[in-house]
Amino acid sequence: MKMTEDKKAEEPEEQPTEEGEALESKTASALIDKANKAAERLEEANKRLSGLLEEQRLMNVENVMGGQAKAGSQKKTKEETDKDNARAMLEGTGYETMFDEPDPTKK
Repeated sequence: MKMTEDKKAEEPEEQPTEEGEALESKTASALIDKANKAAERLEEANKRLSGLLEEQRLMNVENVMGGQAKAGSQKKTKEETDKDNARAMLEGTGYETMFDEPDPTKK
């Protein structure tokens, strides 16, 4: 038992020093400052993103209300739709060209 008591006496006990506490305080303070700055940047980015999303939503509403939602495609008339359906039915029979407009240059 004497040996263990001697070893304990040889090992210095860790006593918090003022320098160590000050260093830890500065390090913690620096980390907190960095975290706060990062949080501020994230908040600013979120505000910008929110504004951009609102602009995009308004543009989509304008496109839908203005009839431009389908990228400028024109709606087919009933006659064109009927011709397309007839072509699809006659496909492969040799009569598909039956509904094509005649070429005025050929006579």
